Amino acid sequence: MHFSSTIISGLFLSPPFAFSSPLPSEFPAITSVGFAARTSALSFTAIADLHISCTPRRPVDVSLDRSRLRCLFSMVKKEGEARSKGGKERKNALGTSQSTTKVVKTEGMPAKKGREKGSVRSRKEGKAGSAKSSKAPKAEEAPEEERFFLVKGEPESRIEKGVDLKFSIEDLKSRPNQTEAWDGVRNYQARNVMRSMRVGDLALYYHSNCKRPGVVGICRIVKEAYPDHTQFNPQHPNHDPKSSPENPRWDMVDVKFVRDLRRFVSLEELKGYKEGGLKDMFLLTRGRLSVQPVSREHFDFVVALEDTPDPLEDKTKTKKKSGIS
Repeated sequence: MHFSSTIISGLFLSPPFAFSSPLPSEFPAITSVGFAARTSALSFTAIADLHISCTPRRPVDVSLDRSRLRCLFSMVKKEGEARSKGGKERKNALGTSQSTTKVVKTEGMPAKKGREKGSVRSRKEGKAGSAKSSKAPKAEEAPEEERFFLVKGEPESRIEKGVDLKFSIEDLKSRPNQTEAWDGVRNYQARNVMRSMRVGDLALYYHSNCKRPGVVGICRIVKEAYPDHTQFNPQHPNHDPKSSPENPRWDMVDVKFVRDLRRFVSLEELKGYKEGGLKDMFLLTRGRLSVQPVSREHFDFVVALEDTPDPLEDKTKTKKKSGIS
């Protein structure tokens, strides 16, 4: 039978046939031609006068000499290459933007990753920098300023519920390591002042509730506020029935003797500077608190008085002399 190129194409696109006569070994099987035709969608327009005797569902008889087969396969190969090349060119022409986009994406991805890593790195560095900067000021911060106070102790005996509440600076010096708990504070304002005390702070030791009150020495805070044990003792005059170990109301600190002043500085003498170097001193305006804050200026001023003559003593001597005369 004589088939046109269209029929031949259809023949090759149809299910595979079995060939009755084998082809030369140097050529691929005819089925490969059919497969190539299917995959590359080739139409054999250049092929003419191909006589194939076949019967449907029977072996196909192909009578072709070698030269025709060479020609056939050469033309098929060339046309396939041309079609394939043309298809690529068309795809490139049509998909320039897509391919460009893909290239941009693929080219951009490493850069993006690099940026992301960089940004993460920069964020980490930023965090590290902020952490360093937040820690640096702590290292560079000046130590907390030393604060100053005044504490009042009673130098004369006063018995309550069988307990002597006397506690002079001499009593403090007699304690082990010259240290004692400053208990018995029962005023909320004084307690709050005590709670603000820090280890190392200095306090003027003041004798109160006596014939001649005044500053006698200096002590140092060696333990910060903790619950006052006397508030829980029913036998102690400073017992507070409303206070409990679970919810204590009152605190105390530990103080240590530092030194005596070179001379006694009386309250009467201090009042003479009320409008001068000791203006607005807490002791001279609200003197009843047993624990008081003191400014550095006032503290230094009071301590400096130890090196000056006692003006009240001079007045007493003058009075005696005038009386004798």
